[in-house]
Amino acid sequence: MLVQPVLNEVGKEAATLETPSNSQRTRFGDISRTNRTASLMRVFTQAVASAQSGLSHLEEGKFRRFGELDLQWLSFAQLDFVAEQTEFSAGIERDRVVSGVLPQAREQAKALGCFGELGDEGLKRGLELLFDSLCNRGERYKAFKVPMWDAELQRFITRKFWLLKTVAIDGERTELGNGLFELTDEAYMLLFGLMEQDALDLARINVLRMEMLLSRGAFGEAVSLADNNARQAQRLTSEIRTLRRQIIRSISSVAIERVEYLGSEGIYQVDKLQNDLGSLGTLVRKYLDTLTDTNQLRQLSMLKEKLDAQRKATINLQTQIMDLPDTFRQQQHKLFRRRAHMEGRRLPPLEQAIKPLAILPFADINRVADEFLARFSYPVAVELFDPGSLLQQFNRVLERNERSEIDTIVEDEEVELLEEFVSQLTPQMVASVRQWMRVVIPAEGALLSTLIERALVEHDSDTAVAVQGIAIVSLDPQNDEEMSVLFRFRASPTAERYSIVLGDGRRAHGHDLHLSVQLNFKDQTQ
Repeated sequence: MLVQPVLNEVGKEAATLETPSNSQRTRFGDISRTNRTASLMRVFTQAVASAQSGLSHLEEGKFRRFGELDLQWLSFAQLDFVAEQTEFSAGIERDRVVSGVLPQAREQAKALGCFGELGDEGLKRGLELLFDSLCNRGERYKAFKVPMWDAELQRFITRKFWLLKTVAIDGERTELGNGLFELTDEAYMLLFGLMEQDALDLARINVLRMEMLLSRGAFGEAVSLADNNARQAQRLTSEIRTLRRQIIRSISSVAIERVEYLGSEGIYQVDKLQNDLGSLGTLVRKYLDTLTDTNQLRQLSMLKEKLDAQRKATINLQTQIMDLPDTFRQQQHKLFRRRAHMEGRRLPPLEQAIKPLAILPFADINRVADEFLARFSYPVAVELFDPGSLLQQFNRVLERNERSEIDTIVEDEEVELLEEFVSQLTPQMVASVRQWMRVVIPAEGALLSTLIERALVEHDSDTAVAVQGIAIVSLDPQNDEEMSVLFRFRASPTAERYSIVLGDGRRAHGHDLHLSVQLNFKDQTQ
């Protein structure tokens, strides 16, 4: 008698036999995460292809030649335009995005010679199709769905995400195309790309390969490998700059773990790479001193130039990586910004606001400026002092200075000292003006403004300036006693103010003083 097996138990037994090991789970998990990230590019490529196929059915293929343009570049340009325009606003309209990318599409069409056939109308229709594909307008703006295999869970899962998501619909316009759109975190990841964090390890491996090639006499292959390393360092520097730009635009789409990894492990790897480059440069100089073959010497000279270029590119890369954590700390206050703060605070277009602003009275400018700045609703950014990170920055600066001063040649330079300042109010001139003031000031005293006007009439502007200076110094009797042993001026301030234009365009102004002449205290005691 045959016994029919229980299917559920057989399934359990098979699942138990096929359970992967821990190492396999780790490897499969990495593959699954890579596949998850690649799904963004998969959806983006399908969206661009969908727009290209839609052109053939639009008005009997009238705008088919739009598909000859670089549609991926134009799609990324639309995403970048949305990211730039929505940094301080709640969203952007579809028409504004199309108008903002239209000049770049026009340049591509002119380069291909199809602008006359398409015109601005055809370019706009094509850009609208691209935008509609990126926001999944054909499926009523629903999320994109991508089925993928998860090796850790041992089953298929469906990832759902948007690239362009509607945030609001204008009440006066009912068409969905006139809604407000913004980028999602997935779109920012797609726009700014992914960082190859293991590329520095690959650069160090290439340095070891160059040492092996030199030992085998394959100098030509070592030159090409060094050229690739230099280009890779330049590419990584560009990607670090792009990551900094992503932090400034949308810090919420950047993982802090990624920044910390590049700020710590990345610096360590760059330091190791620079040490390897230094030892390789020493090996190349050793071969230059021992070889006699002209062809090999020429190849080694080229290799030395390539290594110098890679060393400079690596220094630039290190600088960009060191600045990355600081950029994240400067922008981290944006993580606490809430969308509710921006509701109802959208700024009008400049062309609409410039006319009423131009006719505002002068007294209302400050009030309008306060309201204008209040619409941004910036949160308070609190900087945290970290002594450990500060000391780390000091160490990095000192190490960088030490590296830059290794090959520095100190040269003597002639030092040109600055000329000493010479005042126009010489002691002789001050003494002469004091004597003149003693003569013209009556017994009951005189106002400073009257003396300045009289000095302008009888002498010049320098004398008027000297009169004002002597009067101000006379407010302190001790200073005035040191000037002369015969007499002194007594100055008392008044409530009146004066403003007198001097002959050379300068203006003497301030509170008026009442001046009188008195014998010096020393003379009165004699």
